[in-house]
Amino acid sequence: MYCSSFLQVRHDVQNLSLASVKVLNHQAATPRAIQAEKERASLAQRERERERDTETVRKLALQPFFFPSQNMIVAADPNLQRDHIVVVGPESSGTTFMLSTVHAALFPQTAEMKTDRHTWGPRAWSILPSAAIYHISLPESHHCETQTSEPIFLDFGPSPETEMDYLVERPTSPPKSLPRFFINISSVVQAYRARRERVTVFQVARNPGFTLKSKASHQHCSLKDKTKAEQRLAFALMLEAMDMPEVTTVCYEEILGGGEIYLRGKLAMQDIRPAGNVSLPAVGPRADDTQLIADIECNEDVEAYVTLCPTSPDTAFFQERCSKHARRA
Repeated sequence: MYCSSFLQVRHDVQNLSLASVKVLNHQAATPRAIQAEKERASLAQRERERERDTETVRKLALQPFFFPSQNMIVAADPNLQRDHIVVVGPESSGTTFMLSTVHAALFPQTAEMKTDRHTWGPRAWSILPSAAIYHISLPESHHCETQTSEPIFLDFGPSPETEMDYLVERPTSPPKSLPRFFINISSVVQAYRARRERVTVFQVARNPGFTLKSKASHQHCSLKDKTKAEQRLAFALMLEAMDMPEVTTVCYEEILGGGEIYLRGKLAMQDIRPAGNVSLPAVGPRADDTQLIADIECNEDVEAYVTLCPTSPDTAFFQERCSKHARRA
């Protein structure tokens, strides 16, 4: 009897020990299990978001898109001695580099002079005591998949839309509330004239094929038809403004060939003359600056580029290629 009881107790203790080990093992595994479950849930959520985004892009690709003109109520600058400098151009055409060049010329003590293209220059918009400087890609802000309508502002500067104020002098970036937009360059210049404010525009043009490739690599727009329509509009706005005395066209391919001498000449056209000991940013050929003859489209963008950049080395190439294309047609 005693032996039987002892064996029963021993059996119960063994079962209890096994149960304790199982509980301990379960407790030890719980953090890993929880983490694994979190990772699975996160992966599933990302997959659902990817599918939703893909469906959104697919639907947008089927919808028409619009570029309506839109007024912007811009405040008058209380400082009539301040310059207003706008750097514009199609997305991925070299506008960020040109913005950095302007800052380096005007403010050599504070401008970022690194030549790595990822560390170029100041913030997109800067209101400073002597100059208000704006970088505006055509179009500017956000990605193209988020809108079917991209307004063309007829004026630009401190306003409720841009969340800028002449009395708050600071560098800033486009507010997230602002939609993807263009500016009508000639209309903006006329608006500054009407306010008797000094305005300068540097518009940057680049080989259209290279620009589209760079725009795609930066994932600005995954809708091919819309990408092309945006660039076509950008070139049209630049053509309209190119002969205004306040507007200077800067050609990316001529920057590659002419370097600092070319840039100083373009700055001097708007009476910006950096001291001789001031170094301007440098730019070199990039991986997307390659183009096969078969890739060239003799279209409106090419015609616009040839008009904007008549002395560019790429213009001679386009003229030869497209004249042959026209003769065959």
